[in-house]
Amino acid sequence: MINPFKKRQRSKFINPYYQGAEENYSKLHLINKSYKIKLLVFEFIIVASTLVWFFYFSAVFDVNYVEIRGQRRIPKSELLRVVHAQINEDNAILGSNLNIFLLNEEKLKETLNEKYYLTSLEIIKDFPDRVDVLLVEEDYSAIWREGDNYYYINNEGLVVERANPLEIKSSYPLIDNSGENKFKANVIVGEEDHIAYILEIFKYFRKEQLDIKVAIDRFMVDGTDTLKLVLREGPYILFDFAQDAEQQVLKLVTIKDKKLTSDFFKKEYIDLRYGDRVYYR
Repeated sequence: MINPFKKRQRSKFINPYYQGAEENYSKLHLINKSYKIKLLVFEFIIVASTLVWFFYFSAVFDVNYVEIRGQRRIPKSELLRVVHAQINEDNAILGSNLNIFLLNEEKLKETLNEKYYLTSLEIIKDFPDRVDVLLVEEDYSAIWREGDNYYYINNEGLVVERANPLEIKSSYPLIDNSGENKFKANVIVGEEDHIAYILEIFKYFRKEQLDIKVAIDRFMVDGTDTLKLVLREGPYILFDFAQDAEQQVLKLVTIKDKKLTSDFFKKEYIDLRYGDRVYYR
């Protein structure tokens, strides 16, 4: 029996034409979205490729100028060859020419520091096409002779470079090692204190106030506490590394000016190693 009070349920009407249109719109929207994404990716690839070409392959960023500043002894042409060789090596990765972005500054620093003794080194990329190399060379302090070899060294015994015996500069003391070999791996090993002592004596001899007026030929070391100073003319002079350098130099000045005023250069040797006493012959 039908209940007259039962609420009639509203039937849902579905328009088949509208449903098809909605599905078509969704598909079209997805197609358009996919097309836009592909277009964006394509545009990104084009832009990225253009930028890569511009920054890495165009001539705009090729290194055309290399400026070397601060060199004194090292030939500028030699430094330029080293820098250009490093630029070419770094650019071989992409087959480019001399691109400034591909230059590895740290690697160039390492190459230059291995080849030369430098106190400081700075590589500056001056865009778009210039590289500045700012350097300070290690200073010489003395010349170390061992066997037939001569080396320019600093005050810590580090060998700066080989020296030509025919071109040795008198402004640096020549230290002649007659003992066991001390040159190892570009360092004069275990002679830092002796080198500093010799540099101190050399400084006193060059003081105008002392007015010593002798020409130094060389300092001779043999691994003992005795330092032998050879003059170009006159006696050789013996110092004791264990005693104060200045006091021994002042003793020499006194004996030269007061006791050996006329025959200093005729003596064979002067020995300053024994406290207040001075021996000579």
